[in-house]
Amino acid sequence: MKKILPWVFLISTLIILIILAIFIKNRPWSGYQETTIKPAEKISNIPVFYPNLFNNYLYYLDQENISISRVDLANGKISEIEDLSGINIKEDLITDTQITWNNQNKNLYLIRTETENSNVKWFLGNLESKQLKQIQCNFTGYLEWKDQDNLTYIDDDNYLKVLNINSLKLTSKKKIDTQNVLEIFPSLDGKKTIIAETIEGEVTGSPVMIYDFDQNIIENINQTYIRNPVWSPESEKILFDKYLQNGYGKTEGLLIWSTNNQKQFNFGESLKSVWLNNNAIISAIPQKEESLNDNIYKINIETGEKTLLFKSSNKEHYSVENLMLSLDGKTLYFTSDGYLYKISI
Repeated sequence: MKKILPWVFLISTLIILIILAIFIKNRPWSGYQETTIKPAEKISNIPVFYPNLFNNYLYYLDQENISISRVDLANGKISEIEDLSGINIKEDLITDTQITWNNQNKNLYLIRTETENSNVKWFLGNLESKQLKQIQCNFTGYLEWKDQDNLTYIDDDNYLKVLNINSLKLTSKKKIDTQNVLEIFPSLDGKKTIIAETIEGEVTGSPVMIYDFDQNIIENINQTYIRNPVWSPESEKILFDKYLQNGYGKTEGLLIWSTNNQKQFNFGESLKSVWLNNNAIISAIPQKEESLNDNIYKINIETGEKTLLFKSSNKEHYSVENLMLSLDGKTLYFTSDGYLYKISI
């Protein structure tokens, strides 16, 4: 009996150590909470471009059939909604087609086409009326939706302008005193816009400004080396990419900016994030540096706490883009390699 006891003790100790090792390995010590992770469900068999989530449908540009199609999210049925052959994509030798959806009335959309000769045309579409008409605008840059009835842009002479889609009346608001190329990012409520100076699309150390449409004033937010602003649902906070100070464009992390507070996180990318509410975002983050395999987290922007929602595996890995959240906040849609997926959160 005395000879057996040491062996019993040794085996018991080994079992305890193995259990403890398994517990430590699986415990989320790395700063995030892990939830029950469900697989992603693929809901499109063809690539989708410029997806737009609206009520219980998801609209997108079908480049192969030159149309706007939609997915019925209740049953997955895909149908063509608008034939775009009227804009003469083939006849005009169009090389690029882009769609910008209206945040305040998602029935409305803007199509920008560009030909081999850099000839730019603009078309205004309406999903409800099925109308598609060309807008006469000489501007060759990018028009953005200010609100339900107005487009806004900064012309080649750096004048900020507003174009009403009903009357086609053009209003010149203010000249921005700079020699650099300007990008514009209107807030979701249509009251303000970010104005960022760029040089051929590269990040610079130039100031980033907020323009107030009602007061016709510009505020410098005292931030540089930031790009790709994403406004919060209440248009009170802004999510930016934060870049290294060398100006080479390497992402350092995320910056959450508001009038009274700024917080920086050394992870994530604003183009791969979506606001869950005014205090949290959902972000797709590479599993390791320069990896194309993304995990998806919910992030508390006050504490920086991350909760893992979805994890790429060796068998099924995703490079996440176009994050979109359902109205009830329970389903997250995204594209990977152009295909549409959804996960429950």
